[in-house]
Amino acid sequence: MRRFLLNLLLPALLAGMGAMRAAGPTPLLADSAEHCLAVLKSPDATLKDKVDACRQLAVLGGPEAVPVLAPLLEDPKLSHMARYALEPNPAPEAGAALREAVGRVKGRLLVGVIGSLGVRRDVQAVPLLAPLLDHVDADVAQAAARALGSIGTPEAIQALLDAAGRAPSENLLAICEGLGRGVEHLAATGHLDEALAICDYYAEPGLPRQVRQAALRGAITLRGANGLALLRQALTGSDYVLFAAAVRTAIELKEPGVTAVLTGALASVDADRQQVLVQALGERGDSHAAETLANLAQSGAPAVRVAAARALGRLADDRVMPLLEGLLVSDDEAVRRAAMEAYAALRNPAVDRAVLDMLKDLDPATRRTAIELVQRRRLVAAVPALLEVAAKTGGDLRRAALRTVGELAQPTRLPEVLDLLARFDDEADRTAAANAAHRLLSRAPAPSTLSGALVDRLAKADPPRRATLIELLAAAGGPVALKAVEASLGDSDPGVRATALRVLADWPDAAVAPLLLKLAKEGAEPAQRQVAYRGVLRLAGGNELPPEQRLDLCRQAAELATNAQSRRLLLAALGHQDLPEALDLLLPYLQDPEVRREARVALLSLADRLLRGQPSAEVARKLVEPLEQIAGQLSGNRAKQARQLLQKARAAAR
Repeated sequence: MRRFLLNLLLPALLAGMGAMRAAGPTPLLADSAEHCLAVLKSPDATLKDKVDACRQLAVLGGPEAVPVLAPLLEDPKLSHMARYALEPNPAPEAGAALREAVGRVKGRLLVGVIGSLGVRRDVQAVPLLAPLLDHVDADVAQAAARALGSIGTPEAIQALLDAAGRAPSENLLAICEGLGRGVEHLAATGHLDEALAICDYYAEPGLPRQVRQAALRGAITLRGANGLALLRQALTGSDYVLFAAAVRTAIELKEPGVTAVLTGALASVDADRQQVLVQALGERGDSHAAETLANLAQSGAPAVRVAAARALGRLADDRVMPLLEGLLVSDDEAVRRAAMEAYAALRNPAVDRAVLDMLKDLDPATRRTAIELVQRRRLVAAVPALLEVAAKTGGDLRRAALRTVGELAQPTRLPEVLDLLARFDDEADRTAAANAAHRLLSRAPAPSTLSGALVDRLAKADPPRRATLIELLAAAGGPVALKAVEASLGDSDPGVRATALRVLADWPDAAVAPLLLKLAKEGAEPAQRQVAYRGVLRLAGGNELPPEQRLDLCRQAAELATNAQSRRLLLAALGHQDLPEALDLLLPYLQDPEVRREARVALLSLADRLLRGQPSAEVARKLVEPLEQIAGQLSGNRAKQARQLLQKARAAAR
């Protein structure tokens, strides 16, 4: 974990983790410095008054403020604000007060004072801070490391370098951050040679690897164009720690020639390092790497070939298109897949035109590739060509084209898909066309408006296709579709009639309720009545209808519950009612030996629904007796639920 965290964070230290800067205080200046000092001296002033006084002294304070502020550094409540006022104070006395406090305060207060010395870049504090790098309190040691880095003198940085070799792991990150700050400060203030001298410690094998990595990055970046030789040396050397740091640095460098260094190093390293270099080339996005990556994708080690194909897709160059197209037909499936992902991700509009051309190619493999690219790029413009492929080919190619049509086409393309359904003799092809039609209907904002196209084809279709069209009519919904499916109950084919009845029993809206109830009562065959009865109770137990209508369906279904199975279905629906009148229908079944168990479960469900919120006392009283009755007949979790509901009913019945 230590290695992971430091490898992740350290490369950014020299570039982006600048020393903490004290935010310029911007209080509303309402008082004079004399008044603020008087407030701080007053034993009667409130804590808020003193805090506000310190805030204003950050702008107004001079040498005269230091004797008043210095004692407050030992005050846990005001130490922070005293430091806030002292940090920007230009008087040398302010620095002296903070340095003197180092020997007097401890813990969090000491950490704060150390931080303020770093903010002031107090050179005189270095001899005080260097020993604190070995402090037993990790917070103190880490604060000292950051402060020394902010001060940034050669002595401060040398103290950090000395401490890096002996510091416990918990302090290493702060030391490295301090080194980063120091190098940054030296470089920013024109002391480039001194900064480079520190960074060149990357070659010191005795230092922790994290320090060496950060130092190498600084040594390369601070040299500018002259750092490319050092970059090349680290990329081709045997030290993997420095190799990894060099790769990360190369990705970030803007110097011309970095890509040439990376590509030049490829021949000198093994396949594992080649893969890392290839990924770096992809992240840089430099088109000058295109030819090298294409060659590696064709002839490198397996993992390198895949990485090269992916990296090609990240280059901003029109030349990448033909290079990736050549890899789309690679014999290596992993390379082909990588090239597919990269090609599909290209933002060049010419890719879309190329994919459309591929769809017209007579080679099945090319067309399969094109269909996959259409899916990945969500290329809606390819739908007409996909429909043509579906019409003129067969097998897996036809089904892939239909599947993609279903994913991408507008619902208005439904008639064209239905025409294909009418033409196909192969069952798998018909299924693919039907699935595509279902997808189109599912995305239509008003699918019922498309039911006319389905109804028009119903009379002309053979039985298998009529059954498919009936299922599609259910997906379309609406009165026209419902009427057509109802008419299909009289179809000459038994399979079509069975499909129509099944579809009606699962119809997507409640408009089918009167028809199902009629079929359940008057159906010509027992099987028809049974399926319709199930459909009625599906609606009665659902949420499509208002509570009154659902309960009415239960009442009428109760008249048809002539056997145990039908009564079980009725009880399941009663358990999902929201009106107390359902209790009158349910209670008699508690005495029915064939369905007594199901009746108890239904009662628990119904009681739970009726007792939600603030039930009326009348409803609660009606539930007490039956719940008392079944509480002793149940076991386990159901018995526990019954007791809880009974307790709730008794409380509401009072």
